[in-house]
Amino acid sequence: MRSLCEHIVSVHHAYLRSELPRLFGLIDKVARAHGAEQPELARLQAVFADLAVELEGHMQKEEIILFPAIRDAEATGAQLPLAAPISVMEHEHDDAARALEQLRELSDGYQAPAGACNTYRAMLDGLAALKSDLHRHIHEENNVLFPRSLALAR
Repeated sequence: MRSLCEHIVSVHHAYLRSELPRLFGLIDKVARAHGAEQPELARLQAVFADLAVELEGHMQKEEIILFPAIRDAEATGAQLPLAAPISVMEHEHDDAARALEQLRELSDGYQAPAGACNTYRAMLDGLAALKSDLHRHIHEENNVLFPRSLALAR
């Protein structure tokens, strides 16, 4: 499980830490340029901002609290109380999935409107890539790491 924790941090968390600011800038630029004709961009911007804040806090909780506890349980065989923090993480994963669905709907399935500029297209491509990576990230935690950790904690 140690290697899976390290993988999640080095791949998925690193991706989010570089991609979220880049996407925030693209979304802001597109909303300023096209928001008057497309009011849904303001909602997309707000949903993304909330998601980004949630993800930052989520990653910190994993890196500072949960992953070290999982590594300790694995290393020592101690029965640590992992169910509550894992439950919190799963709830936050559900919230992130709902936000991703809202972003997909607000962006018309990541489809660019006719005549969209390159920045608009880059924003949509970035949102689609974010969705893909975050779904893999959540799958690795919910379906692999967390069940194994809970089994170890028992």
